[in-house]
Amino acid sequence: MTARGRIAYLTGQYPNAGTTFIQVEVQELRRLGFEVVTFSVREPPRDQLVSPSLTAEHARTTYLFDGSKLRLLAAALWALRTRTRRVLLALAQMWETVPPGVVGRVKGLAYVFEACLLAREMERAGIKHLHNHLAEASATVAMIAAQLAGIRYSLTEHGSGIFFHPRAWNLGAKIERSAFTVCISDFCRSQCMLFAPRQAWQRIHVVRACVQPAFLGHPPVPIPEAPRLLFIGRLTPEKGVPVLLEAVRRLAARGTAVELSLIGDGPLREEARAGLASLGAGLRLLGWRSSEEVRAELARARVLVVPSFTEGLPVVIMEALASYRPVIATQIAGIGELVEDGVNGWLIPAGAVDALEAALASALAMAPERLLALGTNGAARVAQKHDPRIEVPKLASLIDESLRESEASLSCVA
Repeated sequence: MTARGRIAYLTGQYPNAGTTFIQVEVQELRRLGFEVVTFSVREPPRDQLVSPSLTAEHARTTYLFDGSKLRLLAAALWALRTRTRRVLLALAQMWETVPPGVVGRVKGLAYVFEACLLAREMERAGIKHLHNHLAEASATVAMIAAQLAGIRYSLTEHGSGIFFHPRAWNLGAKIERSAFTVCISDFCRSQCMLFAPRQAWQRIHVVRACVQPAFLGHPPVPIPEAPRLLFIGRLTPEKGVPVLLEAVRRLAARGTAVELSLIGDGPLREEARAGLASLGAGLRLLGWRSSEEVRAELARARVLVVPSFTEGLPVVIMEALASYRPVIATQIAGIGELVEDGVNGWLIPAGAVDALEAALASALAMAPERLLALGTNGAARVAQKHDPRIEVPKLASLIDESLRESEASLSCVA
């Protein structure tokens, strides 16, 4: 047993280029004395393992759905044989917390099989607490697995996906049954409070997502004169990519010098290539990149652009500001808790091409010294609010409390 206990982490897909904040959290918890065993429902695509640290974390993670139906069936038979009553309770919990309809229920049965496997693996490993990131399918698996294993579970909620269908996934019930639920922003906490019973509000806490330590504590890198913009994320409509492409196309059409680099991938990749062909070498489609390469691209850029229609609070904003690069972002969800208009970037209405075009033009015309002053303000704010050495101990204390309460309950039963 380690100094603070052996716990498990679960999410739908881990690790990958888009979930480095979870990896940061896991690594910091390990540094603080927990043994953290990582589980994931599915493996990430190989092109998402863009760094040695991600590859190493992949190698030590157990995957529940790996194509072996016999493995899942054996775990289900183990659960039925050793804890029949808990299986029946788990089936009832599944029925409550998956979307209604035939497809939802069939998927729900798959979640029960996955939960049986997770429960068996946790018992074998001596896990005392289970923490899950995101409140949709993997949270259902976590809730059921904790029920089967007789341990407590907790959640980290990000938004924004769950807030499109919180009742279909019965977010309130998952929060109510959790030992605690943490949210990455005040906005996220308010949405969880909206759907959770009043008696569960006291168990909802804010623990902010964090940047990797490598982004913190560096001296500022001068802003380039070159008119380079940077986007990082999935190339999808909800990330506002069509609005970004149109704003950049307009700037180029009126003769404004502009370059755009896109880190990430998705269904709009070819649309971006075709729509901005006039930029020539000024358009760079880079695919997924490691954290080191992201830092290098931020150093090459004047600003990061986040034109999303829906978000939680993107870690790429934290990474950009920590790299002394101001951010142009839409004023949605938790973004305004970090980006301050005129202080460390620009806040614009979501979906507003004219406003985005104007903000991009302003950033391209602004003197590098002024841009660096905005970025310096941003770096200070990230250091204050998104340092893992400050935030993760808050989560560690909540886990400690849950472990103590679990031990007390066992002592009372004994």
